[in-house]
Amino acid sequence: MRMPQRRFPAPWSPEETDTCFIVRDANGQALAHVYFEEERGRRSAAHLLTHDEARRIAANIAKLPELLPAPRTRTGGVSQPPEVGSSTYFKLRCYTIVTPLLHHGDTKLGL
Repeated sequence: MRMPQRRFPAPWSPEETDTCFIVRDANGQALAHVYFEEERGRRSAAHLLTHDEARRIAANIAKLPELLPAPRTRTGGVSQPPEVGSSTYFKLRCYTIVTPLLHHGDTKLGL
């Protein structure tokens, strides 16, 4: 059976503009816009991120295809989840745990 193609092919990459980072797939399709504001007063009033916060979030969004398992064939119309204990399950579980740390600017993650 043929493997289904991904709708948004990897690699994904962040692109900086004057007001945001745009994460694009390999075809150039915009997948996410992460807005920032450097002026403190305007940032506070609009509840926007700093440039560095937006850059880190866009970089992590761009890493998602590496963390997600390859598309699987369907059996009986239901996709098969990764088995508990498999390396794919471990990667997804670690991503779920580590992602909230990024909000606090954990420099040990190299972001």
